[in-house]
Amino acid sequence: MSPPVLAERIGPPVFPTLAVEDSLRAGFFRPAGQTAAGGATNEEKARLVRETAVFLEVMLASSMAHELGASQPGGALGPHSQRDEDLVLTIETRVGRSLRAIMSDAKEYLHIDVSGSSERSWIPLATLTRRVRSVLDACPIDEIEQSAALLESQDWGHRARVAFDGLQALLFRTDERCVEQLRIAGSAYEKGHISVEEVAKLLAVHPVDALAMLDQAGFHRPIELLEIAAEARAKIFERMRTDRLSRSHAFEPSAEMIARDVVASERIEGVDARRWIPREGP
Repeated sequence: MSPPVLAERIGPPVFPTLAVEDSLRAGFFRPAGQTAAGGATNEEKARLVRETAVFLEVMLASSMAHELGASQPGGALGPHSQRDEDLVLTIETRVGRSLRAIMSDAKEYLHIDVSGSSERSWIPLATLTRRVRSVLDACPIDEIEQSAALLESQDWGHRARVAFDGLQALLFRTDERCVEQLRIAGSAYEKGHISVEEVAKLLAVHPVDALAMLDQAGFHRPIELLEIAAEARAKIFERMRTDRLSRSHAFEPSAEMIARDVVASERIEGVDARRWIPREGP
């Protein structure tokens, strides 16, 4: 990959226009097919799931380009920005796909013109965060994942979830309101006043994502607050013993135990395991 890279491949023209967004919202944010025309066919639902995933990926990649551009001299990424390769790698790592693949899907599924990116103006960061927040508020990501699973399109559903979570994380980096929410929740968590589950409810994210956000923001509990009291430990052991004795042969893990094992494996192996974690609750 040779420069110029970022400004030519992920510039403002690939950011979905309001016209594109308006036309897509009418369908892809209702994956169950609840439209005035009646129920959608499985083929139509599958198309809506794909369009949702691609739209969110384009939003994330373009939003990150604008976010990174705001930190550059002059507040924009020009065709000769320093360390373009690093910026591209940062975006591709967080989105989980190459920019070429994202732009190719944008052209194929959303009919977005990806040419001439260096000729447009960059969106102010405050405007960007308002638009991202509006998209996230309107997008029923849980329903989209469920529809993808029913249609055996889990990969598309996972792509939509990863992009959705990436946009949510972007807000907690760029939106003053979200940054303040994370700071308040993180400070309370660090002091042991609230649990991860309570942080997740306050931030409207999954507990697994809440823990990752706390870690990235530098909020950590001291070891003495993580230690289990003797009485609580005894209750856990008793519950484990009762569960073990109640089963004659086969082991029947709970959803909570499965999620914990998946998260542990993810941390050990460095694999994005969110597609296997139940998304119930926040």
